[in-house]
Amino acid sequence: MSVFLLVFGVGFFVTFISLKLDYSGVPDSGIAIVLSCYFAGQFLGAFIVEPLFRFVGHIRAFATTASLSGITVLIMALDDSLAVWIPMRFIAGFCLSVQYIVVESWLLEIGDKMNRGRVLAIYMITLYGSLALSQLMIDFIDLNSSQAFLITAIFVVFSVIPICFSPYETPRVPDVHTYSIKKLIQQSPYGLLGSFLSGMILASIYGFFPLYAIAYEMPVSWVMFTTVAGGIVLQWPIGKLSDVLDRRTVLTVISGLLIIPSLLLWLFPDSFQLVLVLAFLVGGISFTIYPLSIAEVSDRFHGHHLTRIATVLLIFYEVGSILGPLLAAASSYFLGIGGIFVFIAINSALLCLFGVARSVWISPVPMDEQHGFIAMPPATPVAYELANEDTIEL
Repeated sequence: MSVFLLVFGVGFFVTFISLKLDYSGVPDSGIAIVLSCYFAGQFLGAFIVEPLFRFVGHIRAFATTASLSGITVLIMALDDSLAVWIPMRFIAGFCLSVQYIVVESWLLEIGDKMNRGRVLAIYMITLYGSLALSQLMIDFIDLNSSQAFLITAIFVVFSVIPICFSPYETPRVPDVHTYSIKKLIQQSPYGLLGSFLSGMILASIYGFFPLYAIAYEMPVSWVMFTTVAGGIVLQWPIGKLSDVLDRRTVLTVISGLLIIPSLLLWLFPDSFQLVLVLAFLVGGISFTIYPLSIAEVSDRFHGHHLTRIATVLLIFYEVGSILGPLLAAASSYFLGIGGIFVFIAINSALLCLFGVARSVWISPVPMDEQHGFIAMPPATPVAYELANEDTIEL
């Protein structure tokens, strides 16, 4: 319930911000900076959340950051200048990072080997379902009013209530040990690159796909709903395919396939029906790159729990999320708003070519040694246990 309320509140607000800034005449570069600061806040949150939990505990951390997140939204409603919105979005990103970690670590704590997969599946359905449904709110929002700010603040604050009444004990905060990032780079640079480029791609979609829809007079709500729905529907079949085939090959192929609908969105933006189909494919493939990258790295580190490597991948993802909107804005400046899909196609091509090169020089992981695919939400610190158990050593 907390996840549903939280994501429903903040999900459509990211789309709304891009539309609001565009409507106010802010250039794409300004929109990109606001969005990048949001992901920069998430990046910071993943690093300092462990001492925060030790200091105040999980429930107080969730309640405090939810309240703070609601405050940032209300401040944005009072002053629409970039000088105010940029730091507010940074703080909101930090708060969201903490809130996700609270929920995900709690789920990991109460789950066991028999039901953890089912618990995670319910969590994924709740998160993505709420994110998709929230996009439909755009149809009911007046860009000139404070409706969006008030609705978001209400849902974010309401998300505190279910988690505060949970009968389960809060998760433990394990001791800290050291962990080297260098070994991950040596063992699986492909998975790390996939995480980085996934951040670049998805942050660009969140920030500029709504502007693309507006530019070609399409309903933003349905374009974004279809994009997220693609991420929900295609993750399972693509993930299961990677369980029966070489994981690296699947990641290479889907990154190559992503080039096609991306370029078609750039070349043929006039048909709403075609755009919906292509948005479904772009969302479905893009949302799968991150969990496939985690699985690809996990296959090469036997004896380590998934969460012992995912935080490093999260760092690469968040760095990509910070840089992605800025570079996508440059693409839109030179090629028009459709240029963001050229940017996505270029990133997809880089990942595909690197995968081909790795396949030529490095042998794949034997099928019987691959771990099972786990659908994981991008841009959320699913790997809380690693953040607490391991200090990342540069």
